[in-house]
Amino acid sequence: MRFRIAFAAVSLASVLLAGCGEPAPDPTFANRGGEVTLARGNCTACHEATTTAERIRPLAGPRLLADAGAQGVGARLSAAYMREFIARPHEIKRGTRMPNVLHGQDESARSESATALAAYLTSQRPKEWAPPAPTVVLPDSIARGETLYKTIGCAACHGSADRDRLAKATHFDALVSLIRDPLASHPSGLMPQVPTSEDEARSIAAYLLEGQARDARGEVIRSNAPGLRVEYFEQSMTSDGLPDDAHTPTRVFTLPTPTIDFPRRDEEFGARFLGTLEVPADGEYTLFLGSDDGSRLFLDGKLVIDHWGPHGFAFKSKKITLKKGPVPFRLVYFEISVDNDLRLEWSGPGVSREPIPASAFSHEAIALVPPISSEPTNGDSAAIARGEQLFGSLGCANCHAAGAPGGAANTASKPAALATLNVDRGCLADSPSAAAPDFGLDKATREDLRTTVRHARDLTLPLPPAAMVTHTLHRMGCVVCHQRNGDGGPSALNAESFVADGKAELGDQGRLPPRLDGVGDKFRPEALTKTLATGEKVRPYMLTRMPIFAPESLRGMAEAMIAADRLPAHDTAPTFSPESAQAGRTL
Repeated sequence: MRFRIAFAAVSLASVLLAGCGEPAPDPTFANRGGEVTLARGNCTACHEATTTAERIRPLAGPRLLADAGAQGVGARLSAAYMREFIARPHEIKRGTRMPNVLHGQDESARSESATALAAYLTSQRPKEWAPPAPTVVLPDSIARGETLYKTIGCAACHGSADRDRLAKATHFDALVSLIRDPLASHPSGLMPQVPTSEDEARSIAAYLLEGQARDARGEVIRSNAPGLRVEYFEQSMTSDGLPDDAHTPTRVFTLPTPTIDFPRRDEEFGARFLGTLEVPADGEYTLFLGSDDGSRLFLDGKLVIDHWGPHGFAFKSKKITLKKGPVPFRLVYFEISVDNDLRLEWSGPGVSREPIPASAFSHEAIALVPPISSEPTNGDSAAIARGEQLFGSLGCANCHAAGAPGGAANTASKPAALATLNVDRGCLADSPSAAAPDFGLDKATREDLRTTVRHARDLTLPLPPAAMVTHTLHRMGCVVCHQRNGDGGPSALNAESFVADGKAELGDQGRLPPRLDGVGDKFRPEALTKTLATGEKVRPYMLTRMPIFAPESLRGMAEAMIAADRLPAHDTAPTFSPESAQAGRTL
């Protein structure tokens, strides 16, 4: 009702303004393609259009400068990558919103400017920042990350990941942080938060950065790392314990030694510890395995101590002759209920009885070498100063400086207001001038944007509810997954990324993201609001996860859907009666 009243008020205002000497804004104007491009290009960051911005909801660029709420881009990206990206953004990252602001310079000047800008942005690091060290990951973490990436929803927007680019751009911890909390560095919300655990985010990051572990021939370099690989299981246990063929662990991680001193539940769990045991010298050793409940120790694939079954804590021991050097190691443990414990000790040549030390254990691993591990924290002060000046004079501060007190001042010349733009010049020209940014627009997109700019005065009016819903779905990329009134929906290629958990098979109708036709009439208002705000999962059998967008990105979306879709007959909830409930139960 509020939307209908607002729309009526706008229409009345249009009539009253018609006699003021200027044509009244047209409340029926809507150009989906042009307005979406206007929003995604963040055009109103440069071109003044205050009331227009409320209608199109422009998407700001990522946060680049260090402040109290962000580390700054210098802590996330390598200087070499930033230099190449600034100089050739559309070649380096296909489909980027970033314009080429240096396209009018010759090769030498462009290289110098990109280097200076990269130097300035690299300086945007906390004082206590230190170059990241290589990250050691398990080989199957990469495989698990690939599965997650392709099933929880990442691949729907990103397709086959540009992993080579990411491997040159960022480091493991930064990518994990981006996956867990993208809004910290990308406040526009164009990249939403797909709910993931810390372990899942680390696996996805390992998959995306696998290129950091490849040699010159493209082969992944594998090596031994300290500690043991741990496969942790949460499942019902019987006296038979953890079956040998249990192959879907709840988590996979590493520990220095075989122990159950890690975050876990107290009952009904199991663990497998896998790796290599380094024997210090030839000779006879006594191995002591203590557990509550059951445990089994294997060396070189052979069962050495069988301490299986439910029981209180006790040690079992075995004398065995071992040769100096590495021997394949496997220990299996399970716990049913009440107390739990696990210990492994040894004695042997020159060794009194003691827990086997962490120095004796290793496991196969892959080291991801970050591209910024060797970059100095402090760069060329002259280049940094030049980069700061360019950051302000080229207009970069318009999109990227929000929330960064003390950052580069915006010294760019003030562009014309949106309503006064010449649509054949500047960044809208077929060949943008040297002074204008080049957004790499194709012909159709440019024509849509020109049409929208010609109607800049019409953009001062709010979109009608149905048009606002359509605009938001395209602006935020929702149409990649969802279809509404025949618009959008997954492509044949994207459709493969929507996967059920194997426990339910309802065909494409149950597998593909639900259509949004009439959704404002199907949901109760509070349920629709909650789903949009929290990504609440309504189809638990799906591996794909509904993302969580920034609140500002979807502000007013639920109300617009309801105003556009609600049928008058459905404004009142049906009357409840015991008879109707019984009829429903019978049906």
